[in-house]
Amino acid sequence: MMRLAPHLGLTSIYDGLFIHHAGVDPLRQIAFIAERGFAGVEDNFLQLRPAEMQVRIGEALARNGLVMGCFLATLTLDRPTFSLDAVDIVEMLKSELQRAIETAKRVGGRSLTLILGRSTSGVPRDLQLRRAVENLKQCAELAERADVVLLVEPISRARWADILVSRVDDAVTLCREVNSPAVRLLFDVYQCQRESGNLLDTLDRAWNDVGAIQIADCPGRCEPGTGEINFENVLRHIRTKSWDGLIELEHAASIPGRVGEIAVLDVCARLSEATSRARSEIVC
Repeated sequence: MMRLAPHLGLTSIYDGLFIHHAGVDPLRQIAFIAERGFAGVEDNFLQLRPAEMQVRIGEALARNGLVMGCFLATLTLDRPTFSLDAVDIVEMLKSELQRAIETAKRVGGRSLTLILGRSTSGVPRDLQLRRAVENLKQCAELAERADVVLLVEPISRARWADILVSRVDDAVTLCREVNSPAVRLLFDVYQCQRESGNLLDTLDRAWNDVGAIQIADCPGRCEPGTGEINFENVLRHIRTKSWDGLIELEHAASIPGRVGEIAVLDVCARLSEATSRARSEIVC
């Protein structure tokens, strides 16, 4: 069975996937998510919640048998960071990462999303990527000691035109050059489809480096079935690889209000049934 994980906030701490059923209180959302049989949650902006609430979220997850998925390791996303070669940048990144590690401890999480920032204007791209590798190595040392995983996420240039890393293959190359068990790939189906398509082949090439999987349909970044991606095929492909991690629902609802959230629950149930049936057919 797929281990689906809805979010407690996609673009802020106030837009959880099921706020019209459970309200904005993350503890009520966690209870609702557990009642509906999901396996975990993600919470992009978890670090913006007070430390006391982070502790309560961790307690609620443990009480309900849920797992904490991804949250942003660094919130400095609006400028070049990993592409720079400067002592103050490295110290800033390590400081932000240390705060994320403390947050991870409070919620019992290990998966830290890492967006490598914007490109640096006028600097050759190869040089920027070499700098990113060196900066990642320093962050990896912290992550290894804390037993957390940094998940490098490529972001489509259709969303951020000047993003440093937009293609899965480039992110995989960085992960392999850093060569640390604490640096893995976040495979976001939506971002990959929007940037380059060819989802299954790209996933196959990257598979040994995948540390987390997120899904949303393209181009609207809403629930599966609202765009162009054949999610039965994609999820069936993932199941054949014996993936046992979370599949995080990194999307909004296409229809406003409770009706839209019910539609999300329905599509999750249909996909779970379809992929479970497909797995049984493969085993037989």
